[in-house]
Amino acid sequence: VQERESGGKFTAFDEFLERMYPREMNRRAVESLIRAGAFDSMGYRRKQLLQVVDSVIEGVASAGRKNVAGQLDLFSQLDDEDEWDDYHIPKVPEYPPQELLRMEKEVSGLYLSGHPLDSYREKIEQYATCQILALSGESAKEYDGRQVNLVCTVVKTKFMTTKSNTLMAFTTVEDLTGTMEILIFPKTLADCRDALQDNAVVVVSGRVSVKEEEPAKLLADHVVPIDRYTPDQQNLAKRSTVAKESPKVVYLKLPGKDSPQMAKVRSLLGILDGTMPVYIRFVDTGKMVLAPRTLWALDHPLLYSELNRILGEENVVVR
Repeated sequence: VQERESGGKFTAFDEFLERMYPREMNRRAVESLIRAGAFDSMGYRRKQLLQVVDSVIEGVASAGRKNVAGQLDLFSQLDDEDEWDDYHIPKVPEYPPQELLRMEKEVSGLYLSGHPLDSYREKIEQYATCQILALSGESAKEYDGRQVNLVCTVVKTKFMTTKSNTLMAFTTVEDLTGTMEILIFPKTLADCRDALQDNAVVVVSGRVSVKEEEPAKLLADHVVPIDRYTPDQQNLAKRSTVAKESPKVVYLKLPGKDSPQMAKVRSLLGILDGTMPVYIRFVDTGKMVLAPRTLWALDHPLLYSELNRILGEENVVVR
């Protein structure tokens, strides 16, 4: 910024390097500027610059050492044949738009020239039933317990091993309006793990969970790459996770209060903040107790599936 203010606007890649030499402008910094698109407005393709950056930096450094900076024209602007006077520029097409966006996000943390979802606006209108902005702030409470579809990009995924030695995932996703976290339980994760690549565009179907003083989360039933998503899957997701409107109560039977099963159940129920009362009968004492409000259950098929796996279907009753 100081050099630009004192010496005027940069007009070419070689001029930029010459004027910045010998300041702290190493290869990594120059490559990051290329990947972020800093030289796009000069008429260069990022793929071309990345292929010649080493030789150009070396030439500038050599010229600087010989104190002939300003006398050498390392190369001129691109001509119609995509060649510089002193450096051969390979005639290669630019990276695909999605790759350019990925580069920008990687080096700056932001999408600078667009968004991966820009080319999917028509499909967003077709598939999405909600946007992340609606699931933030006070408006999120209106969606608590509701089934929604999001069209979004995968930002990052953190895997966690549960006490039952299975994997679940906490995935941060982003759409054109904001970011949020989705929870993916083991059974769903086994089906969708390949879709959780960073920057992938996916359709997430799931149920919204809103806790007091915490951002809303989405409990995923399906995560599908958008190019493989069909309306039939949308209907299937809705049918498989529709909750009955009538109040429910969960009854569980466990060996004892200090049993390994109880520890797993406590951990599972503690993740979610549901509204369904949970009654637990302990076999060793014969007593039935009402679980604390913090361990009430969320009306969700994946929760029932996990309880059935931990305790056995005969020990889980929902009425």
